[in-house]
Amino acid sequence: MADRPAVSVVVPMFSTGPYIRPLLDCLDRQEPPDGGFEALLIDDGSTDGTRELIGRWAARRPWADLIGLPPSGWPSRPRNVGVDRARGEFVFFVDHDDWLAADALRRMTDFARRHESDVVVGWMAGIGRHVPVRLFASTVADAHPPATPLQDSMTVHALFRTTFLHDTGLRFDESLRRLEDHLFMATAYTHARRVSVLADAPVYVHTAREDGENAGFRTYRPTEYYAALERAIAVVRDGALAAAERNAYLGRWMRLEMIDRLSSAAVRSLPAEERDAFVAEVQRLLRDMPADALRALPAAYADRARELREASPADFARLTAAPGARSVAAAPRGMRARLTRLARAARDRVVDALPHAGTRVQRRAVTWARNPSTLVRDAAAAGAIVAALAATGFALVAPAASVVLVAAATLVRAWLAIRSLSPWATAITQLLALAPAVVAAAAHTSAWAGAACAAAAALVAFVVAADHVGRRRDVRSYPAREGGLIARTGRIGLTAFLLAGVITATTAFAGLR
Repeated sequence: MADRPAVSVVVPMFSTGPYIRPLLDCLDRQEPPDGGFEALLIDDGSTDGTRELIGRWAARRPWADLIGLPPSGWPSRPRNVGVDRARGEFVFFVDHDDWLAADALRRMTDFARRHESDVVVGWMAGIGRHVPVRLFASTVADAHPPATPLQDSMTVHALFRTTFLHDTGLRFDESLRRLEDHLFMATAYTHARRVSVLADAPVYVHTAREDGENAGFRTYRPTEYYAALERAIAVVRDGALAAAERNAYLGRWMRLEMIDRLSSAAVRSLPAEERDAFVAEVQRLLRDMPADALRALPAAYADRARELREASPADFARLTAAPGARSVAAAPRGMRARLTRLARAARDRVVDALPHAGTRVQRRAVTWARNPSTLVRDAAAAGAIVAALAATGFALVAPAASVVLVAAATLVRAWLAIRSLSPWATAITQLLALAPAVVAAAAHTSAWAGAACAAAAALVAFVVAADHVGRRRDVRSYPAREGGLIARTGRIGLTAFLLAGVITATTAFAGLR
């Protein structure tokens, strides 16, 4: 590896579980840019064995380095450490549950060098996530809003010239727990000599985790949220920008973070006092907006902004319907898009119908609507437990039905195990699914059936122990995004499917006599 690599890939991590493997695989497949690259994997106090797993993975790759930190609870500290430790000509921020195109680093660095760019935003694709659409209509060497809508991408998943970060002192504010990326990007966009957009092919892939952790409901205080937004607004408002460029950024925040935010289920599901606090904060910021920025809003939003500036809390319900289309669009199409629309409609009905705003049920409904895969997984997990319990009830009166239910319970649980965060839910379901065999063995007083049950239970215990070791030692325990069936299932998933067969066979042996 060169003394100074072309790019330093900075990856903040925390208890990544099965979601880290696609990124590690894509780093292994990268076409290196001229000068090579380094990967700085910065663990923020993981509690699930991630640090040990990544340490073993990085030890076999001279271009990878694990940096362990005490927990800070947010990616800002790991990213700042990454910038300080980076040796590359450029820095590229990547989240641990996303991944890159195989030629991303080469194309991005070549483009940045050719155009002397301080910041390059590469084409983002999404799997279950919202991504900018208009921004990537074409490649632009010197991008400025509104002609090139940089304001549509306020996430930090971009390439930055390292000297630019050091010369400006640009770092993440570690005191913020919301919108720290907006503050960072607002500063980067307004201070860079040149910001470019590379849109010839996808570079960065955003993914929705099936457990909903990167798309679910998280509580936050409106004063904290809008204080952070106010700082980003100040960077743009007080910067030396043309009025049209300034208003493009301000308009984006007014539309998405203020007006549309009030109509979101996350806010609508809050207790009345918290909803009123959101309204008050939005009103405060809208009243401080430049008049020409308000006039530059699309008509429907401009009307809503005027209403909100003078609204009372009692007017909140009347003002919560979103007035128009947003500047970003959901990447999923086809069946996933249909499921998303249905889930959002169901979410809105649940949020509006439940009498106690802010309940856990409402919050889970919000998560389900944002990521329908989470709803499917939650329903499947509950169904597996119900099937295992029902199988016990049928063990003596309908043994064939019991076998079918056991097979269903264990196979569903095996599917869930592929991207599980721990082995315990799988083990509990498997042991419950063994209960029909135990009941049948006891009823038939069969020593052989009893021995088979004991052996299956011991195998479950052995697999739990092996699972704990695998999660800490071998990334192949987790599923890959590419490759054959075995790679896409991962060793944990394969073991769970094998156990499903063992438990089903044990149930049949004990019950069908």
